[in-house]
Amino acid sequence: MSNSTIDFRLLELTVGLAIAKSFLQFIEEEHKRTELKRETQLHELQYKVETCEGWITEENILWQDWEEQTKFILPRMLHASFLVALFALYETTVTKIAKMVQCRLSIKEGLRDKGGGLDRMKEYFKGRIPFKLWKCNQNWERLNHLSKLRNAILHANGRLELMSETLKKDAGTLLKGKGDDKWVYEQYGYILVDRAFLQDTFIVVKDELQSLKARYLKWYVARRGPSSLC
Repeated sequence: MSNSTIDFRLLELTVGLAIAKSFLQFIEEEHKRTELKRETQLHELQYKVETCEGWITEENILWQDWEEQTKFILPRMLHASFLVALFALYETTVTKIAKMVQCRLSIKEGLRDKGGGLDRMKEYFKGRIPFKLWKCNQNWERLNHLSKLRNAILHANGRLELMSETLKKDAGTLLKGKGDDKWVYEQYGYILVDRAFLQDTFIVVKDELQSLKARYLKWYVARRGPSSLC
């Protein structure tokens, strides 16, 4: 594809994915630092007090502290923020592509006019956009899970007792998930996700957005005329 077919308004997708990847790497580094700190403290504890009666108690405290950080503190502070940012990147890109097609085809109603949410995106693309919104059903299912988690975080801070009935129902479905979705769990009354879920979901979102971009460019090139971009 020649440079003349590139729509530079989608350049921010590349930048957004790069930032999301860096955020994910930062989360991994934080988990590694926590693990290294635990191992160092356990080694020092064994060396100093392995003959003392208080040894088992102190070791248990260190294990509990590590469990608290990896299963609750980091997921609440970092994992949740990553999921919200990742969905925002997906939603922004889909909206921008829909807007460019709307402009080129002179569609009166825009995606924003339909409101937010994946179902509305799906409905809008199905009725007005000449190419599919998603690449495969398995990816779409994961995007739905991401959307539900994002809503739970934004509208109830991930806290189950503060969720509406709809959010509680969605959370319950996710907590009962099988296979990859066993990475969604409840801790201290909050719905949280393991870092493996972050990695897997990032791959899905990246795949879907790059595929959507490719479908848009293919459509654009096929119908491109002498006029400039809208």
